[in-house]
Amino acid sequence: MSKNIKEDLNFFNELVKELLEDEVNNPVSSVCPPENLTKRFDLSLNFEPAIEKDFREKLRDIVLNTPKSSSNLFFNQLFGGRQSKAVLGDLLSVLLNNSMATYKICGPQVGVEKEVLNKISQIIGYENHNYAGTFPTGGSMSNFMSLVMARDKMDVLSKSQGISKRLIAYTSENAHYSVSKNASFSGLGRDNVRYIACDKKGRIKEKSLILQVKEDIKNGLTPFYLNATAGTTVLGAFDAIKELSVICKKHNIWLHVDGAFGGTVIFSNKYKHLVEGIELSDSFCFNA
Repeated sequence: MSKNIKEDLNFFNELVKELLEDEVNNPVSSVCPPENLTKRFDLSLNFEPAIEKDFREKLRDIVLNTPKSSSNLFFNQLFGGRQSKAVLGDLLSVLLNNSMATYKICGPQVGVEKEVLNKISQIIGYENHNYAGTFPTGGSMSNFMSLVMARDKMDVLSKSQGISKRLIAYTSENAHYSVSKNASFSGLGRDNVRYIACDKKGRIKEKSLILQVKEDIKNGLTPFYLNATAGTTVLGAFDAIKELSVICKKHNIWLHVDGAFGGTVIFSNKYKHLVEGIELSDSFCFNA
């Protein structure tokens, strides 16, 4: 087993070197229409093991013809190049093969996780409060967790007896699709999500939110959650957290800031003003 790993790692190094060189010489991969995919590449899974030479040739062919998302000619809102230490971290996590389920099987990695969360909480401004954090699978799960926390705070027995009140959640008309999806998952119901109108820059209109909250209270409903956005997926808009916090505090509404797209501005001296008031939020997520 050890011999196989060393041999495969040597091949990996060769393949990486070839890929990096190919990114320079051929920064845009050739396009293969989906209807031609299985004709162009041998993707078949056979019951007999592949000959090592054939396996490596096929793997090289697939790797070199996969879209080069780290090329400077690849443009997409979810990609931003390659960072060497991040690559090293990914490779080591695979090789170490740990799980964060218990301290027994991850050891010092628990300390690494806690230090990262502690530092982020300090940057946000949560250090003087009781806080906790985690590394979920992505923005959708982060939004889901915030919704569940807000639900459980407003309706304590919801975890054991189900939701007993008509809870109302609010978000931007430009918010991520996961808000409505999570309303369904959590038992809140999609019809209990209010989509608030935005200004010409794509930010929630505070006056529209106030009017909607008052209307819902008048009708005997219970406002409990606002999903504000730090970087909407189309316009890149940042909601005014400070102003929204005032409204949420007044009506006992949980304020979550979805920064999955633009929340990393907390690390920028130049752009962190876009999330001014982030320390006033009840929860926050960003995508590293």
